[in-house]
Amino acid sequence: MRLPLTTLLVFLLAAPALAQQAPVWAVDYDESRLGFVAIQSGSDVDARFEDWSAEIAFDPESATGRIAVTVRTASVASGARDRDNSVKGEGLLHVEAFPEARFLAERFESLGDGNFEAHGELTLRDTTRPVVLPFALAISGETANAVGELTLDRLDYGVGQGLWADTSMISAEVRIVFEILAARQ
Repeated sequence: MRLPLTTLLVFLLAAPALAQQAPVWAVDYDESRLGFVAIQSGSDVDARFEDWSAEIAFDPESATGRIAVTVRTASVASGARDRDNSVKGEGLLHVEAFPEARFLAERFESLGDGNFEAHGELTLRDTTRPVVLPFALAISGETANAVGELTLDRLDYGVGQGLWADTSMISAEVRIVFEILAARQ
């Protein structure tokens, strides 16, 4: 049986793209953590988001793929209800008006020794800015563990309105931190 020339051409042109498809990874949300560290009155305040999702397709061999993370901002938890309510309020995350934060990366760079950079965009309070997210990746069998952090200026994203724009109580610099455990699908 002979294939029509157009079918053969489509197959030959698609073959490299199919070979470049990155493996899909399913996040173990019970073992993973996504949060931030802010400095309040000179002390680190460690907070996490309890409700977030990630779609990860990444091939460490070719440093190709796509990562899309969505965070429900109202799920912030720092261990102190009053502080959490302040963070959720209009002056900081304003979760009623901006219920989600997003990160999207479609370009990656291998730095060697399991270290990578994800070049993407972070959207917070409807402000989108380009970011470079460094991370270390260790793979054992079908399980991957990615750890990284990104330091940003919260004021660049409008996190700090009115009284909260003052950086004498809460530093402008905030570290986004994560550890993600995922299984290859």
